[in-house]
Amino acid sequence: MGRIPFVALMFFFLLFSAAATAQERGDGSAEGGKRQRRVVHDRDRNDSKSREELKRERRENRRKFKITWNTPDGKPDTEYYRASPHGETDLGAKLGINFQEMVESPFSPSFNPGIVGGGYFRRFWGGSGVRAELLFNTASYTSQNPASYYAQHTPGTDTVTKSAFKTAYISVPAMFEQRCFHKLYLLFGPQYSLLISSSDKNGEFTKIYNKSNVFFKSEFSLVGGFEVQLPHSLRIGARYIKGLTDVNNNIYPKAYEAWTINAIQVSFSYRIY
Repeated sequence: MGRIPFVALMFFFLLFSAAATAQERGDGSAEGGKRQRRVVHDRDRNDSKSREELKRERRENRRKFKITWNTPDGKPDTEYYRASPHGETDLGAKLGINFQEMVESPFSPSFNPGIVGGGYFRRFWGGSGVRAELLFNTASYTSQNPASYYAQHTPGTDTVTKSAFKTAYISVPAMFEQRCFHKLYLLFGPQYSLLISSSDKNGEFTKIYNKSNVFFKSEFSLVGGFEVQLPHSLRIGARYIKGLTDVNNNIYPKAYEAWTINAIQVSFSYRIY
């Protein structure tokens, strides 16, 4: 009979231990569940943040444009450029050589060199934009025939020196600009030029016709050209200028064709702002 209380005591001890173990496992499972729910919540929050970032990137990408070109080895390459919805502005300076000619008799049809320089304003949206410039350029013209050829009508015996003019202009081209390939821009638009000085170098033309204002002051033309973007905010470009205005100021009476001005310009430009 003495063993029954001892067996009962051992039974109750084992039962109590089993209950305690079950409780600990339950508490651990509960804590594990809370931890798992917390991890899931954190993951959802991170996923939500990632979605917001993706939305932001998509909005940013809408303000970019893509340029694709082929590398020298023939492989395609792509570059993205930011395009502000309000546009961006460039201010810069340029300097170059101006080869200009006066077309039709009595002037020699040759592009004599001069200089061109000034500043530009550029407003662009992505790959397109507008460009305005304020330029100073010089030119020189030489007559084919002696200055008095048509005045005296003695071409066989005329020994008067050929006339030569030095001129200076202020030009304002207003052009549309379009990016076509990687770092290549095309330009096209009208140009207005104002003659600010004209001198008869040897005085022969002025002496014979008794007038120095041989050319009209205003002149309109069309401009077409291209520019290539270089490192360090530099560009190199070339353009052809086709004159539309007859600049003969009705002094030279035998000029049956219009006097128009054509030019080829090669220049460097530098973006200041």
